[in-house]
Amino acid sequence: MPGGGAALASTLLAASPEVEATADPESLTAAVGRFLAPQNASNQAVVPDPSRVGGKQLADAAAAYLARTEPRGEGITRVVDPFELNIHTLGVIAQMFPKASVIFVRRAPFDACLAGMLAHRDPRLLYANEPQSLAVFAGGIARLSTLWEEIFAGDHLPLRHVVVDHEALLTDPSVRRSLFETVGLAPPDDATLESIAAACAGSTRTGSGLEARFAQHLPQLAEAAGQIGLDRV
Repeated sequence: MPGGGAALASTLLAASPEVEATADPESLTAAVGRFLAPQNASNQAVVPDPSRVGGKQLADAAAAYLARTEPRGEGITRVVDPFELNIHTLGVIAQMFPKASVIFVRRAPFDACLAGMLAHRDPRLLYANEPQSLAVFAGGIARLSTLWEEIFAGDHLPLRHVVVDHEALLTDPSVRRSLFETVGLAPPDDATLESIAAACAGSTRTGSGLEARFAQHLPQLAEAAGQIGLDRV
């Protein structure tokens, strides 16, 4: 979810001269919506059923996505896509890009909610402005993430995947290096990665003054998170 750690992992990976972060955060959503997602009764695209999409549809969607994420730098061999809501389409991602790697970043839900409120910029994400809605959204994403991890653990999807802890990415050099090893790349030097982690630490409660800025919302958010099973710790 926004604030969950995708931006941190993406920024770390993009420190490699072989990696570029996509500049179009909704490129995958657009490609899937155009070629793979059926329309419901209200003419709104819904999450596609991977068992119902054909080879040409997948090829066309993949080509459209790659056209929008064409690397701009020399020597780029990987593109990292940090759009958090790509989690909804992992089933078709596995068919479109079987060589892709998926990185799940785990962050304490309460902290992720606060970081989402701090970093919120998209006016369409109305849930990020109201604690109850934000907690409900976080609960849904947490359940979806757990479901996908269970599917991956059962080897039902042919994608490399890794689960990393947000706090460990901020504080542990060995965890940051392992992120690169997961996708088959040599990590940059530790000093470079440490400086990136330090810059991203501003999205933590202590680093940003989140608790002071949202003091009036913390009780409501903690209560809402508790009601849907999210742990504040």
